[in-house]
Amino acid sequence: MKPKKSLAKNPRILYVTCLNKGSSGFGYLNGFRNMGLTVLEVDTSAWLGNWTFSFWERIAFKIRRGRLPKNVIFEMNRAIIEAADELQPDLTFFVGAPFILPETLQYTRRYGLNFCQFNDDMFNPVCRTYTFFDCLPYWDCIFVTRQCNIEEYQSLGVSRVAVVPFAYTPGLHRPVQPNREEYEKYRGDVAFIGSFISPARADYLAEIIYQCPNVKFNIWGGGWNMLKRPHYWIKPRRWRTWPYLLKAKHNYPLFYDEMSKAMNSHKIVIGLLNHHNRDLNTTRTFEIPACGAFMLAERTSEHLEMFEEGTEAEYFDSAVEASSKIKYYLTYEEERKRIAQAGNRRLLTSDYSYFDRARTAMEQYKAIKHEQNK
Repeated sequence: MKPKKSLAKNPRILYVTCLNKGSSGFGYLNGFRNMGLTVLEVDTSAWLGNWTFSFWERIAFKIRRGRLPKNVIFEMNRAIIEAADELQPDLTFFVGAPFILPETLQYTRRYGLNFCQFNDDMFNPVCRTYTFFDCLPYWDCIFVTRQCNIEEYQSLGVSRVAVVPFAYTPGLHRPVQPNREEYEKYRGDVAFIGSFISPARADYLAEIIYQCPNVKFNIWGGGWNMLKRPHYWIKPRRWRTWPYLLKAKHNYPLFYDEMSKAMNSHKIVIGLLNHHNRDLNTTRTFEIPACGAFMLAERTSEHLEMFEEGTEAEYFDSAVEASSKIKYYLTYEEERKRIAQAGNRRLLTSDYSYFDRARTAMEQYKAIKHEQNK
């Protein structure tokens, strides 16, 4: 189909991402719509998360090291192409791009630019799929959440790379107070809401809990049932600390209002980084203050720039320091509440939302179009 020249003042956006519950993909989508832009979304969770394996497919999946069947990959890419023909977008915007084929990006480029936000560190082999490198020549702009990725992408020939930190989504991440029944369901002293990710994260969190006797911890997130895997218990030190994790964990994630209610049923919410991703900030960096909770997170240069230590948030470098600050702030309630309120004010008066990230994307779009029209 021959592309039509856009008659709209604002660009039409084809938005491709996984829109399952809790996904950060809703952030940019809401941001673009808040700007009044025409957006057609392709929800890739229909192919990436909602299908089942037969016995032989499970075996093939392991042999392929996590590669989806060819027919699933083809159907997803075909849907993107069909949506492009329907909308004829000025911009095709991806959040992540697992199993996107280079031929698909070549096709969408007939209509306009291709942008991608990579929240994961794609130079960690665990995070990327086999099509990642083949797609690099067809991105007009890549957004990353860490500074170290800029040179890495540029060394592979990507000319335009911009750092765009994580963010929160207004309306989805907000202070929500639990009712009495909900408070009793969630209540505790210290909460951590995040996935298992690795035994190293479990070790770190377990050490914090171990050093805080008589403090009630609660953990919500995916993957914590893996603590029961026998081969993890080979290390004797886990016999000492991991039973505390088993007592605190809940094997399901929390999203949006339920997450906010859980946070507001606790005095302190811990923020941990994904060190495999070389993160210096995460979605929780913004979501915890957005929910009005007191944030105690790992100390990084970016965290210190985003929220002032001791005034708008608190930080730690070790499990010992974390446990020390937990004991302190559980005692000094007024100071804890003042910091939580200041953190929420800082968030609301700063460019920390996905509405701001969407505006950044449009600024990059206009800059590229201006260069092309010279």
